[in-house]
Amino acid sequence: MRRLVSRLIRLCWILIVVFLCVGITASVTGVITPADAQPAPRQNTVTLNGMIYLSRTTLQQRFQASINQQLPKLKDTAIKNIVSGLPGWAGDFANSLIQPSVKLLALTPQQAGLRADLQLSLYNGDPDPTAISMLVTFQVLNSTTVQVSGQPIDGQPTLISGPITTITLPIGQISSVTPTPTCGTSGLQVGLQLPVNLAANATKAQSNTSAAYVPLSLHSSQREQRSQTQQDSVAANIEIPVSSLSTLAQGLGTITINSSLQAQNLQITEQNGTYSASADIIGNVFGNPTLKLGTATTILAPSAVNGQLQMNVTNTNVHILFLTLPVNDYNQQIQQSLNAAISSALKNQVYINSVTVGPNSQIPCAAPSSLLLSGTASLN
Repeated sequence: MRRLVSRLIRLCWILIVVFLCVGITASVTGVITPADAQPAPRQNTVTLNGMIYLSRTTLQQRFQASINQQLPKLKDTAIKNIVSGLPGWAGDFANSLIQPSVKLLALTPQQAGLRADLQLSLYNGDPDPTAISMLVTFQVLNSTTVQVSGQPIDGQPTLISGPITTITLPIGQISSVTPTPTCGTSGLQVGLQLPVNLAANATKAQSNTSAAYVPLSLHSSQREQRSQTQQDSVAANIEIPVSSLSTLAQGLGTITINSSLQAQNLQITEQNGTYSASADIIGNVFGNPTLKLGTATTILAPSAVNGQLQMNVTNTNVHILFLTLPVNDYNQQIQQSLNAAISSALKNQVYINSVTVGPNSQIPCAAPSSLLLSGTASLN
């Protein structure tokens, strides 16, 4: 009997010591054991804030085509001014003689718009073409369209006054439009809101988990669509601030690693030209996420693969108690979830040729921590 009591007392002391050790370790490492812990909710949608930059060359080509379409109207106006007060036959003669052409020589970004320098010839071989300058202005017409208009500059004759054309973007919702007088090759910055359907992407990301560390696959129909889009597109650069990337990561909510572990509170920050993604590792107790076991920090290097953005995991540091984190599974889940979400935001309408973190030679005005995608996009 005494031996049994002695063993029970010893067992009680062992349990007390174990609980004390666990409590001390938890207080030192920050491990918590909330009684009512719940999985972080996955949002249905999040919105990325971004900007698309259109080059002066792209805009010049587009405006030249629009001006060419308006030449018949310009011709009528020129003839009316010339033959005003003359007999009717003078109009017929002038109509057969005058074949006006307008050449857009340069676009120069200014605060109020783009200064367009043009050359007007009344007929082929005109020895004395007229130099005209006008201001091209921009206004958000609706969520997908920018209205482009022209107005005369003081001291210059009026060539076009009023709407010239529109620019319709294939992705996002337009929030602003601003000329870029000090931004390399860019002529125009269009602010975008890019909605991401995270609920749909969750299934897509899970279906790709069998192929770790490989680019998102492109079906043949997608490749054909991308090839056609690239042929019909214009050069464009898209900037996504790191704050938007972090918003996207937080919106992913709980990411299941395996039956015992989950990742929550995913945060993304810029670090030495790459991105760092940190997350809380939560352990399941009786099927419920209860214990914060530690943190995992993953380094993500963005690149362009087959016209898509690919966030590549290069390294994961783990600070975790009790259990061993399956790093390969964790890396795969993080990579696939982010790639699926960003791909959804761009809707396969942007063909990405290169990726940088921070500005490049074409867009020196990009923020140092922003994700800058360079490629092609279709404009309507």
